[in-house]
Amino acid sequence: MTGLALEGGGGRGAFHIGALKALYESGYKFDMVVGTSIGAMNGALIAQGDFEVAHKIWQTMDMLTLFSESDLPENNSIPAVVVTALRTLFIHGGIDTTKIRELLSEIIDEDKLRASEIDFGLVTISLSKRKPQEMLKEDIPNGKLVDYLIASGSLPGFKTEPLDGSRYLDGSFYDNCPVNLLIRRKCSDVVIIRTYANRRLRAFDEEGLNITTIAPLKELGSILDFNRSTLSENYNIGYCQAKRTLCSLLGAEYYISMADKDLILRALHSADGELWSKLLQPFHTDRKQSTINELLIKTANILKLPYDSGFENIVIAALEYAADMRRLYRYKVYDIYDFCRKIVSPGNDQSDDTYSIWNNRIISRKNNRFLMSFANNAATAILSAK
Repeated sequence: MTGLALEGGGGRGAFHIGALKALYESGYKFDMVVGTSIGAMNGALIAQGDFEVAHKIWQTMDMLTLFSESDLPENNSIPAVVVTALRTLFIHGGIDTTKIRELLSEIIDEDKLRASEIDFGLVTISLSKRKPQEMLKEDIPNGKLVDYLIASGSLPGFKTEPLDGSRYLDGSFYDNCPVNLLIRRKCSDVVIIRTYANRRLRAFDEEGLNITTIAPLKELGSILDFNRSTLSENYNIGYCQAKRTLCSLLGAEYYISMADKDLILRALHSADGELWSKLLQPFHTDRKQSTINELLIKTANILKLPYDSGFENIVIAALEYAADMRRLYRYKVYDIYDFCRKIVSPGNDQSDDTYSIWNNRIISRKNNRFLMSFANNAATAILSAK
């Protein structure tokens, strides 16, 4: 059986949907879906067979979809969120979850989920019983599915009502990604979609499991950041990271598809000597193969790549450097030829993202000119070798 585990993370849940789009494009089907908090809410839609509904919701969702304007912080910084949560807690008894309940009641079809062949589970914590509750769909009382989804995502500071005589806390404080629920149901193929780049998962026994993990490379923002621009970027990152995992895309920070595995080697050795002439001049030699190797070594040294990096990785790193310097938008899947064209002839694909892969590396102007020339020449050679 194939199981899917969705990690909690509030607005980071858009990452789930982008990753799932890529998974479905690759033909994945799931026998069981589990999740915590936003992972449980997204998971319920998947389990009832309504990925398209989930996709549509996340394409239009924003802060006011889920929260009253009076409950919103001035910004998404942790201090602002904490201050707002404390204010609403003391004045109103907590952040109002009415809009969240209304949205879930509209999109969750409990009868459809219970009839689905896809099993479902969630995690919450009973404060009254002082213990976590891992619940499969047969454990959830009839008519109470939306209630327990909200219980799974009841963050401190949220206004809550007693449920079956107990008050509940967000399940992330026990198990934010309940892989163990899948293991107990004998799922041997497990897909884990993370929302945290560095947070450790609750321990589980990996023996006998075929595990596919899709995770962000960097943190995705505040869990209460449901701004439209943030959700859109998190969705794109999820899609790209899943494609990288499933399709072995090239690149450390960009996402580059290259079907022709010999393309870069062929491009380097078939390129017109005039293309490299200025870069080769410092080496004072006409030995083309040797000088190309020396250029690759110099590029790797400037970029501080591992000593055992292959020629393909070095060329791709140089292309990424040039793309980053041109502020080429990062979160989309590029065909290698399209990527090279945008390096040689930049268009309107620049991002306003100020984040740079190379911010923590001091690269002199001279080395920058070398890298940009090397990348431009390599891109031109790849396009010529098509």
